[in-house]
Amino acid sequence: MSVVVTNQLHFDVPVETLVADIDHEFRAAFAGCSGFERFYLVQTAPDRATAVIVWATAEDAQAGAAVIGPSVFATLIAPHLASEQDRAVGPVVVSIDS
Repeated sequence: MSVVVTNQLHFDVPVETLVADIDHEFRAAFAGCSGFERFYLVQTAPDRATAVIVWATAEDAQAGAAVIGPSVFATLIAPHLASEQDRAVGPVVVSIDS
């Protein structure tokens, strides 16, 4: 099964001010990543969101982080963090679809 990376983010600006840039820039960055399956940005408060990235394998997740971290994350996300990110990685152990 897939591997999921979750990243709880607390921003110093409203999430809505970042959405268009995140959509555009992350979409382009993920297009070049092998094993990328899906990305969600879930707004959990006006200034908080959880990023959910689904990868085919743990190796793909690690390679993707090496691309995303120093590029779009560093330029779009990191400058607006109000506190440390809370990142977790793990395999999907149950998946239920409609």
